[in-house]
Amino acid sequence: AVFRLAKVFVSIFVATFVGVTLARLILALIFPELAKQNLIPGWQNFVFSLGIALTFGFGAYFFEFSQAKLRQKELDEEKAKTLATEAQLASLESRIHPHFLFNTLNSIAALIREDPILAEKTVEKLSALLRYSLDANAKGLVSLEQELEITEKYLEIEKVRFAERLDYKIECEPKFLGTKIPPLSLQTLVENSIKHVVSKTSEQTEIIVSVTENNNSVEIKVCDNGTGFDESALKENHGLDNLRKRLQTIFEGNASLQIIANQVGCVILQLPKG
Repeated sequence: AVFRLAKVFVSIFVATFVGVTLARLILALIFPELAKQNLIPGWQNFVFSLGIALTFGFGAYFFEFSQAKLRQKELDEEKAKTLATEAQLASLESRIHPHFLFNTLNSIAALIREDPILAEKTVEKLSALLRYSLDANAKGLVSLEQELEITEKYLEIEKVRFAERLDYKIECEPKFLGTKIPPLSLQTLVENSIKHVVSKTSEQTEIIVSVTENNNSVEIKVCDNGTGFDESALKENHGLDNLRKRLQTIFEGNASLQIIANQVGCVILQLPKG
């Protein structure tokens, strides 16, 4: 820092001396009567000019120095924010994927004893799901079309396990298929219905996935014919709670997850269009 200040002082000193000398030379050319005077500035004149130059020079230097430090601080804060966001997303996703894998493997385990051939086909579907999960992590967001396809694979696996106890329907117009969505979001919503409704009743459960438009949002609704539940049923860091945190982190408040507490179980996922 001292060396840098010394360089600035020397630069200002030299620039002042050259500037004052050139100024006297120009004046001498304009006013010939001044040419008889010494072109080298006197010490009083030079000290006065040097004082002004040092004031403005160091003022500009310290202003630029403070602005550079401010810009660096902003860059550091932005980088820290980005790293924190990435860490939070990685933490949330690391809790979701093992949970998803555990439940899917349970479905396969139930099939092995009853139908080995069907179990083998289900393993192939699980392989496709895991490949999707790994690819989705690299992309961050996926299209709704991809998410619907992978959700249907998951439902097919669970339908093999629950047989007639599970039925499902997916309703989505082509214009919504390009909507961006966090990977495995729909699977989380569907899994919620299977865990809390299908697995706890001997009667048939129908899960309906529908996609509609609501003002400036794409609204994805997952409903079942269960008894429903409210916010108090959510456990921290599990299922829907994790999904809600992911939405908040990724879309910064422009997406939401709403639970409809009534005679049926419905969860509404709202995402920005485009």
